[in-house]
Amino acid sequence: MRPLAAALLILASMAAAAADAPPPAALAAWSGKVVYLDFWASWCGPCADSFPWLNRMHAKYGSELTIVGVNVDTDAAAADAFLKRFPASFEILRDPAGVLPEHYQIEGMPSAVILDASGRVLHQHAGFRPAQVDEYEAAIRDALANHGAGQVAGGSIGVKPWQRGTLAREDMQVNADALQAGLDDHIYFSKEASSGGRGFGGGGCGCN
Repeated sequence: MRPLAAALLILASMAAAAADAPPPAALAAWSGKVVYLDFWASWCGPCADSFPWLNRMHAKYGSELTIVGVNVDTDAAAADAFLKRFPASFEILRDPAGVLPEHYQIEGMPSAVILDASGRVLHQHAGFRPAQVDEYEAAIRDALANHGAGQVAGGSIGVKPWQRGTLAREDMQVNADALQAGLDDHIYFSKEASSGGRGFGGGGCGCN
């Protein structure tokens, strides 16, 4: 087996393992519910764009769907300032240690993971683009209709770019080798988070 094919197989196995693993204890309050996890940070521009849409989804599906905004800021004051500018009608969960992003192998901010009532991953995507909100909502409808089906619609490269500056080094950029170059086309990182080319030294923030 060629190295690239072998690496892709390993990554697929990692994603499957995350999908099957029990949800972290931090999500115990929403056990038995379909949950939409939105990973965000105060320094992420597209996160501000996603909040009004998330509020609309909460208003529309709140009786069936629990939306939880998972904040990864280590600076609580920065997160509070963001929420003052962009209020959330949905649940907010603070995770400065990055426990949930690690568990779900999150690649950048914002990212979303939809869990069925048993905690299995039904859908996962990185970035937020207004042109694709119909697709995001369709994933919500599918999860509510078929939450027992549990299948991953996303991948991971197993790194921690929600930590600002972690991936500023050249050897940690998404296109540092052939494997990552072949995988990163579906991930969109913010211009302000880029340290050059397609790197995301500012933290990994999905946008156009």
